[in-house]
Amino acid sequence: MIEADENSALVRAISSVQSGQLQDALRAFEEAIEAHPQSPKINLEFGNFIYQLGQTDQALQRYRRAVELDPGMSQAVTNMAAILFSQERWDEAIAAFESLLALNPNDAVALNNIGNVHFERGDFSDALTSYQAANKIDPGWWEPLHNLATTWAKAGDMDAAILFHSQALEAAPLEASAVISACDCFLDQGLSEEAEKAITTYRASAPELLETELIHGRVLVMQERFDEAIAHYKGLESVLPRSMGVQSDLAAALSQAGYTEAAIEKLEKIIEAERPSALNLTNLAKACLKGDKFADAIRYFTEVLQTWPETPEIARHLAIACRGDGQVEEAVNWYIIALRQQEGNSVAYVGLSSSLAALHRSEEALEAARKAVSLDPDNPAAFFAEAVASQQLDDNEGVAKACLKALSLDSEYSLCRALYAHVLLQLKKFHEATEQIELALRSDPDNTKVLQMAIDLFRASHQPMKALAVAVRLMKLDPDSIYVLAMIVDTVLTACAWQMLDSFLGTLIAAIDKRISNGEPVGICVNNLHALPVSYKTMVEAGRNASEHILSTVAADQPEEAFDVSRDGYTGKRIRIGYLLPYVRFHSMPLVIKDIVERHDREKFEVFGYSYSTVPKTAFAAGFSNAFDHFHASSQRSVLAQAIHDDGIELLIDCSGHTEATCLDVAALRPAPVNIHFLGYSVSMGASFMDYFITDRISVPDHQKDMGPEKIIYMPDSFMPTMRPVIEPVVPSRTEEGLPEDGIVFCNFNQPFKMEPEIFGCWMKILKAVPGSVLWLGTWNDDARENLRLAARQLDVDPDRIVTGTIVKHAVHLARLALADLALDTHQHGGGITTVDCLWAGLPVLSARGDTPGAMLGETLLRAHGLPELVAGSLDEYCDLAIDLARDPERLAEFRERCLANKDTAPLFDVDKYLNNLEAGLIEASEAFRRGDKPEHIRQGQLQQVD
Repeated sequence: MIEADENSALVRAISSVQSGQLQDALRAFEEAIEAHPQSPKINLEFGNFIYQLGQTDQALQRYRRAVELDPGMSQAVTNMAAILFSQERWDEAIAAFESLLALNPNDAVALNNIGNVHFERGDFSDALTSYQAANKIDPGWWEPLHNLATTWAKAGDMDAAILFHSQALEAAPLEASAVISACDCFLDQGLSEEAEKAITTYRASAPELLETELIHGRVLVMQERFDEAIAHYKGLESVLPRSMGVQSDLAAALSQAGYTEAAIEKLEKIIEAERPSALNLTNLAKACLKGDKFADAIRYFTEVLQTWPETPEIARHLAIACRGDGQVEEAVNWYIIALRQQEGNSVAYVGLSSSLAALHRSEEALEAARKAVSLDPDNPAAFFAEAVASQQLDDNEGVAKACLKALSLDSEYSLCRALYAHVLLQLKKFHEATEQIELALRSDPDNTKVLQMAIDLFRASHQPMKALAVAVRLMKLDPDSIYVLAMIVDTVLTACAWQMLDSFLGTLIAAIDKRISNGEPVGICVNNLHALPVSYKTMVEAGRNASEHILSTVAADQPEEAFDVSRDGYTGKRIRIGYLLPYVRFHSMPLVIKDIVERHDREKFEVFGYSYSTVPKTAFAAGFSNAFDHFHASSQRSVLAQAIHDDGIELLIDCSGHTEATCLDVAALRPAPVNIHFLGYSVSMGASFMDYFITDRISVPDHQKDMGPEKIIYMPDSFMPTMRPVIEPVVPSRTEEGLPEDGIVFCNFNQPFKMEPEIFGCWMKILKAVPGSVLWLGTWNDDARENLRLAARQLDVDPDRIVTGTIVKHAVHLARLALADLALDTHQHGGGITTVDCLWAGLPVLSARGDTPGAMLGETLLRAHGLPELVAGSLDEYCDLAIDLARDPERLAEFRERCLANKDTAPLFDVDKYLNNLEAGLIEASEAFRRGDKPEHIRQGQLQQVD
């Protein structure tokens, strides 16, 4: 009777629930529980009812009461455990589930739920044990398999995760949660085929779900079936136009397909339509990054950090964006933050190494690259980063080893192959270097970096026509690049391929003028302007433009307080001077600087040297460094600038100017009170941070002296220092050099890029007017030789009258110059060391006056050597004088005798006088600074006068 009453009361309560009469149902349950407080069934059902009403704690009490009355009531135990689980009362939940196991040790559901508790509290090992036990009891049940996959993924074992996802799919191919979770895992691991199989099976038989449809689109994107993916997402969009998931995935597909602008527009609309989520901001930032909109990417990634502040991938992407925006120091900082958040991220170490290398922090770059290699020895990018850093440290063996390892992992790594080719070039393995760069070009013909490296290699290996072909290809890929345009012009000149000159030269000069007038960075090495028909004013304005760009790029390295360079700190008897050099290698500029440094009066000067690059381990570099009282080297401008300031340098002498290997960014930091330019560039740099440059009144006459902001320290004879090198005593015969025994031999041993068509036309005119004469040139590259022979034929001159001499040791070359009768200078970019060599060997040089420092160099040197009569006022006079001298052997012999005699009497080779004049100018600059005077032009000694 009691049981009947109990059932009757329960039926009334449940009927009220089913009819939707909740208040009646609540009264019925309360009456039932009051009448039958010991009924486990009524307590269970009452708990279920009030749980649905949201009264969780009261429901828990009813479930507990039901279990107390009937410990074997598994449903009450399960429901009680579920509430405890939702309230994160882990120990109580486990105890409840374990009570079920006490009733039935083979309860797979209880074991699976215990695993869920362990998983949620982060005890993955215990979770795995419980899931494995559940799977052993019921091998065909998909849920423990699914949970095992999820737990193994959390534990970092993706192979095990993939295995159990596959087993879960086999057990329940139409279970949506299993399919979605498995496909997400497959896609994360790049297993698009596995994801495609699972989602295709599901979509063929199961109800359509948005999540599974989105996964289908993601599979298409991963397989680069972009058109199908975009069409699929647009179909979803037409049905669910307000679905942010569809919109986000469509934007991602557009971005991956290269429709960057469309992706950005889509994401911006999503963000306008709703409060921007971190995920959408991240996708927008990535799209901006892909579209090279680096400033926007930085802004959006920074916003994302407000939501996800400890996300290493966001920090890493911020680093990439900063690097693209030219903020290399910031990129380094963000890579460091990313690695602080995830120390074992080899990709971040690769990026850090690359950024450090861009800052010439080579040792740190190498350390970061080696860390990346140790973390992921199968990552070719890590070895490439090691190779780049090793290259900066002049470790060719290290570069080759790292490149070969990277190529063994990825034989199609074209950029790495190109770098390996450059190493082979350094090792003088020209044939192998050419083979490697051509392989790189074949495998990746549109990679702009590979094309640039190929151009550099072909130029360095004296193959300018190959370089030109690649440069033209690069121009098609980047038609607006003034840098590529300038490279083409320079390569055309190097190959003497003048038939191509006009079509590129006019465009380049117009582009330079436009950028200068618009205040945009010129974008080329302005030193190359010396070889072009541009005015001195244009050179100065281009230099000013480049100098202002340097100032903007070094702003990040300015100390919080500017270097203290007030005159109170510079009162010593000896003036501390510092020579700032871009490199220390066997080359004409370091050679002459070494000679000057060794001769400096140590009672007046304390001499410091600063190299803006790593010093190679060579005998020359060791001797060069030892010539100074103190020597420092660093590839970091801030470090080198600090050393200059700490050494108390009063006069900092830059020896680079606007050349490709420039030190001007160090000087721009103003670590010394007086900046002076000397020798490397030799004209005004338009630099507000330079106080003086050293020249003479022929190279920069009075009407040009104030075109730039710097003042001039005028040398009284020539600004160009000389040496007195050894001449081989044995002179070869003309026959040995391929020259005719009789007849006039004209010569020019300048590099071919100085041989513009106009001056070559003069030379051919001279040959035609002087029967039996030949023109003796240097052999710089086969392409130039053949193009010069072709140009001669087109001007009706027998190409065999152009003789090319082989490259020989300097002393031998000086000796063989005696075989020539007259040297013919180039015009726009006159000879420097080449002319000095001729004059030292006793060979007269004929030059024509120009209106830029480069075109005036021949006159500077000839006047300093006491031969002003050999300076023609125009190219027509130049031709006439050469012809007259060839027809007047006695007059030519007289010039030859004077040229030899003047070696010991004229100023050009009086190195002691030159040094005295140089030191006098430096002392006057120091005295002006110590008096507190502003820099003014410094004239000292007997100045040359121009007729």
